[in-house]
Amino acid sequence: MVLKLKDDQVNKSFDFDDEIKNLENMIELHDKAKEGDLDAIFELAESYEFGINITKDINKAIELYTLAANSDHSKSLVSLGWCYEHGNGVEVDMEQAIELYTKASDLGNHEAQSNLGFYYEMGTHVEKNLEKAIELYTLSSNAGFQSGHIRLGICYIKGLGVIKNYEKAVELFSLAVEMDEGPNYGCALFNLARCYEYGLGVEYNLAEALELYSKAINVGYEPAKQYFNQVYDKANNIQKMQTF
Repeated sequence: MVLKLKDDQVNKSFDFDDEIKNLENMIELHDKAKEGDLDAIFELAESYEFGINITKDINKAIELYTLAANSDHSKSLVSLGWCYEHGNGVEVDMEQAIELYTKASDLGNHEAQSNLGFYYEMGTHVEKNLEKAIELYTLSSNAGFQSGHIRLGICYIKGLGVIKNYEKAVELFSLAVEMDEGPNYGCALFNLARCYEYGLGVEYNLAEALELYSKAINVGYEPAKQYFNQVYDKANNIQKMQTF
């Protein structure tokens, strides 16, 4: 008599479909990378950097990013630049990071344009040049890149390199918020909330500001917590005064 597992035990113990599919995808990606496919090399580098379906290996990631970057693959240039900027797998080297961002920006990479614009705005590691910063932010924003919208919007709020234009800033922050995801989503919500809190480019609306701050907190944007509490107290005080 052959002893057998119950059906539910078989399903639980031998459900390897996802693992097999991931393995097949990695083999396919590896084969494409070996053939010189730059997009595949970049994806494989990301897999090694973040440990996606493969053992994390930052040294291998740097090797692959460099390989693709040397062939002017713009996404690899940006990722390698980020590694040099933050010391991820390499020593911090801002000169190298700026060089890589510049090359990627010249190739039309909108993330690089936004990153590089920030350094020209702040005057760190490059000579301060607000005109250049606005040019780069505008290119990034016009292409629909989230951080480009936000950074250009902040320039319109502060009048940095442009004439102050709160309505334009609100338009840009709103575009960034409408993307409804991305690493800068919380920052977009926060900046739009600030506009509603102070009535900059929109009608003064503390309820809307609170809602936006709350959303920013929910996606992990820490600076929003302090402002949420301040606006909450402000709104309560106004309500008390109105009912007094």
